[in-house]
Amino acid sequence: MRFGVCRPYTDAAFVKNCGYDYIEPALCEIAAMTEEEFTDCKATLEQAGIKAEVCNRFFPDEYVLVGPGTDLGKILTYVDKAVVRAHELGAEMLVLDNGANRRIQDDWDRDTCVAQFVELVRMIGKKMDAYGMRLVIEPLNDRETNFINTVPEGAELANRVSRPNVKTMVNFFHHSQVGGEPYQIHWVKGQVGYLHVARNSPDHLIPYEEDMDDVRAWALVMNEIGYNDRLSLEGTFVNFKADAKAALERVREFDYIHDRKEVTEDLVTVTEHTLAGKLPNPFIMDDGTPVKTKEDWTHRRAEIYKTAVELQYGTMPPKPEILEVLCTGNADPVCNYLIKTGTKANPVYMQMTVMKPEGNGPFPVAVDGDLCFRYPWDQKFIRTFLDNGIALALFNRTMLMPDRQDMGRVGPLVEAYPTYNFGAIAAWAWGYSRCVDALETLPFIDKSCMAAVGHSRGGKTALLAGACDERFAIVNPNEGCAGSTSCYRLRVKAIREDKQTAVSEQLEDMFKNFPLWFNPALKEYIGREEDLPFDSHYLKALVAPRVLLDGEAASDIWGNPIGSWHTTMAAGEVFKFLGAEDNLYWYNRRGYHYHKIEDVERLVNVIRHVYDGTALKDGFFTLPFAAPDPIYDWKCP
Repeated sequence: MRFGVCRPYTDAAFVKNCGYDYIEPALCEIAAMTEEEFTDCKATLEQAGIKAEVCNRFFPDEYVLVGPGTDLGKILTYVDKAVVRAHELGAEMLVLDNGANRRIQDDWDRDTCVAQFVELVRMIGKKMDAYGMRLVIEPLNDRETNFINTVPEGAELANRVSRPNVKTMVNFFHHSQVGGEPYQIHWVKGQVGYLHVARNSPDHLIPYEEDMDDVRAWALVMNEIGYNDRLSLEGTFVNFKADAKAALERVREFDYIHDRKEVTEDLVTVTEHTLAGKLPNPFIMDDGTPVKTKEDWTHRRAEIYKTAVELQYGTMPPKPEILEVLCTGNADPVCNYLIKTGTKANPVYMQMTVMKPEGNGPFPVAVDGDLCFRYPWDQKFIRTFLDNGIALALFNRTMLMPDRQDMGRVGPLVEAYPTYNFGAIAAWAWGYSRCVDALETLPFIDKSCMAAVGHSRGGKTALLAGACDERFAIVNPNEGCAGSTSCYRLRVKAIREDKQTAVSEQLEDMFKNFPLWFNPALKEYIGREEDLPFDSHYLKALVAPRVLLDGEAASDIWGNPIGSWHTTMAAGEVFKFLGAEDNLYWYNRRGYHYHKIEDVERLVNVIRHVYDGTALKDGFFTLPFAAPDPIYDWKCP
């Protein structure tokens, strides 16, 4: 990918020295130059050794592009001069970003104005095509114009123009300002011709370190749609001279993601590995008696449940008194259901959407409660399941208990079971089981192969649901982080793929940010994690001998993939004891905290492998860091 910055040509030498590939000046200023000024501009760029590969601000403010006052002859005369000058500066792309110029007045006919604009863009595209140049239409937020405010609108207009050198562009600032989400870029895959990056805030600044989560989310989605062309920093700098170089390094995240291929043990460097005691032995009963037989394990499993589940998440809500499943709409492949469950006195209502593959089934099914997140709306996410003959059941877990710390412990499940002390994670996990109740009534679902999947806090939920409900044949927590898949006893600091240092989330962090997720009693172990009677390997062991797939992101250091590997290895001793060592799967992918299509493909591969023997793909069981020594000193009997 090539990286540029929106600056006047006079900054060319400094921009080049900072490492940028090109500079992006304003075309209207270039076109307004005298011949002497333009000659100086060309000389300045040549001496700096950098080109104006892209120009923005296509038209001066006085040009009206739509409506009854449009002077087409004047516009095209300007276009001729501007395009030639841009070409002489090395421009390969021009940005049509004028908001006021294309604003449609209330008393104008909108359809006429849109048709007028389409024809103008078609003519501009034809003129630029003669010089091998591309035109990109920039959607702007609705404070700047009332025409072409979203990326899909930009893509639709480019489609109407129907010229291969005319595309839409994505400006992350404008897209976010009108409520756009990264996943929506998938809707216009193939129509994105250029990127502008600025932070999502009214100050319109370039991204700073606190914006890196947003930058990574954008980088991931652009990687997923296959974009790898140009990107320009378009926002305001607090101090250009001081910030320009660091800003470039931050947006190089887009390049890091595109460069990612295989996982190697030098991908992440662990610089601190602080352990608060060894992992407790799951093969020792509470009274000190060792586990020797599988019958012993049944008793020990019940003891582990009391700590790994109830101490951590609170007492789980019980099985419901009632179950009614009503189909509220069926538009193949989507089937919508209303689930009435809970108690007779306080019924709990849930909505579940089932995506059905082609055919009659029965189909294996994946249950995902993250409908409150953005990723399940991605068509590629859905198709990855359906195209592989797997049904997908989606629900919004936050309908049972809100994911709002400021609201307190409220919700329909709290009203139904007021004497139980479950936190939000347990409430949400209960919802997974109610979806299973409903799915068991559907003839096209294969009840022998149901999988629980979720990401982040949803990953915590999926692991708990799978630990508690043995009807889940496959359990897939994706980047479940602290309080689930990582390790309470282990604090790590590591250098990520982007060469930045990060630390892992701790028990204290969870109760500072998300106290309603857990049993309040767990808070008593802050600062004395070595006294915890369990760790994450106990929760993972509750899945055995069924299938557990633990997915992690190498550079999600906050999520502690190192701790997750340790506890997965420890849980493996229980899988081995039960003769199910082949049912424990784990992998690390490159990148950061997100539910990527790559993660879904891993789950689909495991489901098909378990269901019909499909071969496993490469990439499982590979570490992105040098393997540390084990943090437990016991083995299975």
